[in-house]
Order: sequence, then C-alpha cells, then structure tokens
Amino acid sequence: MILHGPVLGIDVGGTRTKFGLVDLAERKIIVELVRPTCTDGFEQYLLSISEAFGDLCQSGKIDQRRVRACGVGLPGFVGPRISALWKPLSFLEGNQLVPALARTLQMPIRADNDARLVALGEANFASPSGAQRLLSLTLGSGLGFGFVVQGRLQEPTSINHLAGHIPVRSIAERCYCGFHGCLEMLVSASGLMRSYREALTAAPDGDKKVAGTAEEVFEAAQSQSPAAVRGVRQWLVDLSAGLNAYIYLFGPNTIVIGGGLSKSLDPWMRELESLLFALPREGYTVELKTSRLQESAGVLGAAALFLS
Repeated sequence: MILHGPVLGIDVGGTRTKFGLVDLAERKIIVELVRPTCTDGFEQYLLSISEAFGDLCQSGKIDQRRVRACGVGLPGFVGPRISALWKPLSFLEGNQLVPALARTLQMPIRADNDARLVALGEANFASPSGAQRLLSLTLGSGLGFGFVVQGRLQEPTSINHLAGHIPVRSIAERCYCGFHGCLEMLVSASGLMRSYREALTAAPDGDKKVAGTAEEVFEAAQSQSPAAVRGVRQWLVDLSAGLNAYIYLFGPNTIVIGGGLSKSLDPWMRELESLLFALPREGYTVELKTSRLQESAGVLGAAALFLS
C-alpha cells in the first residue's frame, strides 16, 4: 500500500544531510535541500532536523501536516539500536533516535543504513521491473553495499553494512576492519590514489605526478597519462574481483555503481564488464551500470521504506 501524500526522505552523510519530499505514487522528488550535518549533540540534532523539515515544506509550499511519514538513512549499523556511526555522530549511539524523531516531527519514522537505502532507491525509482535482484555499490570515501530482491530489503537490520570488507589483494597497509587489502580499502577514492601512487613509483619512464585527487586520476587517464592509466586499470581489477565475489554470493541480475567515483566511470565500463567472469548458473547474465539517480538515491530510498 502506497501512502497518499508526501513522504520525507532524509539521507544523513558525514558532512552533509540531504532532505527531500517524495511523492511515492508518482515516483519523484517534489522538493529537496541540503544542509550541513549537525554534530552538536542529540537535542540539537533533533532541532536541526525539525528546522530543515520546516524550510523544506516552505520551499515547496507544502503544509507540514500533509507529510505522512519520514524515512531516514544513517551510516553504520541500524537495527533496534544504532552503532558503528561516523565518529562525530557517535552521540546518536545509545539514544532512541526513531521514537525521539517521531515525537519531534509528529509522524511515523523508519530508519535504515544509508547504503542499503541507496539500493532500495535504485530498485524502486530507476530500474526496470526486470531488476529482480539488484546490488548497489556506492563508491566514494568508502564503499557502501546494498542488496534488494524484487524491490525489497531482505534483512530486517543492516547486519551486512560492512560487506565492503572482503579480502581482495594483499597490501602492506591494514584496514580498520583487520584485513590487509579489503575491497573498500582498494576501491574507495583513497584506494584509487594508492594505485596511482604505486604506478608512479614503478614507472620506468619517469612519469610526473599529474593528479592530486581521484577525479583528477580519471581525467589524467583519459588524457593517456601512463601512470594514471595503470592506476585506473589496477583499480578496475580490484573492483572486478569484488564484483565477481558478489555475483557468486548474491546472483544479482543488475549491479548499479553510484557515489562520487561513479561519475568518472562511464568511459571504463566496457573494460570493467570484460573483467567479470562469475557464472553462478548456466545462462546467467548481469547488467552493470552507473547510477542514474546519483545523489538523490539515498533520499528516494529513505522514502521507499514506506512503499510496503
């Protein structure tokens, strides 16, 4: 059953929080805004959400009383209790955020892990009905993992929110998860920069550094900088190792790659596809694509918690 009336979607990030009023029947965002994430304590956090909600309704000329419910995407583990959050948001751990927010906003609240909600948004707002099993990876400062079957999350909690920490390629540096070379460590923005620096160090032709950010590495690779090309190709090999493992584990028929790094990935998608070899069954195929929703996926996914 779809709620009639707007639903508030909140996507909480490390530095920014995205807010949107979503029409679930029309599958679209009515109005949205972005605010710095409040890190000043629990009561101030609730107040910041309430103020942003008021500003959002005013911007969209929508009576707050028409908004039926609110979905929230949070980093870390989200279940009966919230934990493993980004450190400046650690004041939320141990607090009853969902009931407190319900009292503050005077509406039903549902919450889940932000990366899981990206997958929920992609499945319900951007993918054809044929996307029965959709897996999404959000690549940026870290790696977010989400998996949806027939438009629904399968686990009642986000117990697998650290699914990006699977061993891929052994390196000297150790991740906080305990592995020396997990997928998140290798394919996040810092992972791409590491591959680029390794390529520079190993370059026999004395390549000069031409990139200082992950986006610049992609740009330099498009301009055929040898070290940048080698760095991006190592990054693609690492990413494909994770994708092949996920294909064997989950058998998705659609894989969506989103996040900041995905915006530079389109020229490399054919090469990435060529590195996929996993076949969990005879006749298996998988569609690999970059996100069409991009930064709106989290807000849409948060609202989609009220699609069922």
